Amino acid sequence: MFCSNALIIQMPRQWATTKCVTLSLKRIKKTLIYITMNEHIWKKLGEVKAFARACADFLSRGKDGFIGADIFTAEEIEQFVNKNEDHIAKIDKIAGAADATKIVDTKSKATGSKLEDMQGRYLANEDDWADGMELLEWSGFFFGGAVVHWSLIEGVSESIHEADLTALAGSGLGFHTQMFETVRESISRLAKEEAAQ
Repeated sequence: MFCSNALIIQMPRQWATTKCVTLSLKRIKKTLIYITMNEHIWKKLGEVKAFARACADFLSRGKDGFIGADIFTAEEIEQFVNKNEDHIAKIDKIAGAADATKIVDTKSKATGSKLEDMQGRYLANEDDWADGMELLEWSGFFFGGAVVHWSLIEGVSESIHEADLTALAGSGLGFHTQMFETVRESISRLAKEEAAQ
């Protein structure tokens, strides 16, 4: 039987099956991404979504401490928050186009809880949120972890060659790498200033 909207997909040999998937032609490319990206990879996209959400929340809550220690300006923090919100929207778009929203969101929620717990253990007192050095120490853990997770997404994007995912990976990795470098430089500066007193 011939169907102009049908796509015959030969799955990897270990799956030992051929499936006929009825799709609109506009969705074929996005669906192929879903087939190429297994559930484990979609969960990793959920993890970077959690990092993006946690980053926006962390920078907003630590705003006064970052400004007080002359690490970031209010305008920079606003731009950083917006950048993370943009990453979240792009992740949602990619996951939605591939019908992977539930997988991504479930993992994002679980990872977000872990990040919130770790942050709460590290920045345990309200005074810590006003201390630039404490904010930077936590930032080292946080942005270092984000760089590793975004590097994973970059590797996936290089493998499957999907434009939206490639652009997202480049933006996410670039942002968090720059933030990590700023954290490293800033904590060194604060330490020198404190030692000189």
